Amino acid sequence: MECILSKLRILNNRITIKRLIISLTMLLLSACNRTHHISDRPTNEYIEDLDYLYYIISNNWPFSDTAYRIRGVDFSALVAETRTYLESREQIRDDLEFWNILHSRIVEPITPIGHFGILDESFLKSSLSGLGALAHHGYPFLQTYIDVLDNTATRHFYRLTDNDFIFDDTAGDYQTTIQGNVTTDILEDGLIAYVRISTMSRSAMDSDGAILLDFFRQVADFEHLIIDIQSNPGGASAFFYDLVIAPNISEPLTVIYPWLVMAHDHNMMFLERYDFELTPVEEPFRNLNMRSYFETRIYPTHDGIFSGQIWLLVDGGTFSAAGSAASTSKYGGFATLVGQPTGSAGAGLDPFFLALPNTGIVFRYAPIYATDPEGRNFYEFGVSPHFYNMSNKNALETTLYLIRSRQS
Repeated sequence: MECILSKLRILNNRITIKRLIISLTMLLLSACNRTHHISDRPTNEYIEDLDYLYYIISNNWPFSDTAYRIRGVDFSALVAETRTYLESREQIRDDLEFWNILHSRIVEPITPIGHFGILDESFLKSSLSGLGALAHHGYPFLQTYIDVLDNTATRHFYRLTDNDFIFDDTAGDYQTTIQGNVTTDILEDGLIAYVRISTMSRSAMDSDGAILLDFFRQVADFEHLIIDIQSNPGGASAFFYDLVIAPNISEPLTVIYPWLVMAHDHNMMFLERYDFELTPVEEPFRNLNMRSYFETRIYPTHDGIFSGQIWLLVDGGTFSAAGSAASTSKYGGFATLVGQPTGSAGAGLDPFFLALPNTGIVFRYAPIYATDPEGRNFYEFGVSPHFYNMSNKNALETTLYLIRSRQS
């Protein structure tokens, strides 16, 4: 209670009674939310967890050099500085404070490079539910993710119960409607149609799929279709593959991406459940000593509804599954890309999990170093467009200029 009173003393003396009551309520709730976190853990256990994080990431995550080139951030230095800080503390208040230390000192300077991140309770529970449903719906390789989370320390930190590890057979079919996630417009009747896709949420595929299919049929005879996935953070690759590409191709579309991996025990624990053929690299590159490839193959579902020119607008906010949509569209010949290079993720796996042994705090990281056909890493270079934005024009304006210049 003393910590709450001390926080209240710094509140502005002229604060209104209403604001004071709200602030007190929030502080009390914050204190209550901390009660399940262990508060008498010796500092050396936090240092052990930090050392474990460093060991796993440095031996399994191939993007330390990428983080340094892009952000000037040295992962090893961040860990060393955090270790010194922990050693200087007589006592860490509790596991939640340790989570905040890791988040502010190590994660924030790096994320989202290489999908490096630390999971909070809400995100972890949501991920567990989705992974569990998919693991029971024909994706058994996802069971490893669940196994990593099913330990005493992680259960305690994230308040997981046995019920969180019981997956409803219908959970993977959960669908909802995200208002405004997909919007459509006719820019020029009979000539130019426009679609904006804000996210690629798996749970909105039914409702958004119906919108897209109806619109593709409506504009089937148009000459140009512009699909805008700028600032799209991703979601599920199946969203774009099944709802956008598949209805608008008449023959199978195939793209192959080579990738490398650091064949350490933690990575291999996940990869063993995938059906990849791994072969040794004769001259390992940055400890990336095994290689394989992705084959993305999409089959037509409606025999090519739209047969005109398809344009895809992208930028640095086009990320994760949206980045995969961009790379598959580009290298599969589905669309002409316009804008700026995507944020990342032309191809990849769901980020792998690791749980710290003492606190149970969970991190995630991208395990594979995937490249485009020219050998450039997607996380560092993204997917480059066919046409960059013209001077003083955004991606849509550039596309409209390209369309009209071809007509003249």
